[in-house]
Amino acid sequence: MQKKEQSSRQVVMCYLMNTMGIDLDKAKQLISDLEDSGLVRFEQNGSINVLLLEG
Repeated sequence: MQKKEQSSRQVVMCYLMNTMGIDLDKAKQLISDLEDSGLVRFEQNGSINVLLLEG
């Protein structure tokens, strides 16, 4: 994993922890679930791709 990609992951984890009031392990699991479902993707250059679902 590239340094920029790792940085992006940490920013998203901190955001989830602050907004949802969850701990680090739960934030890591949530990111993993989002990636597995294809809703979030972290690029090596640090970009974060989020699939936006609209109804």
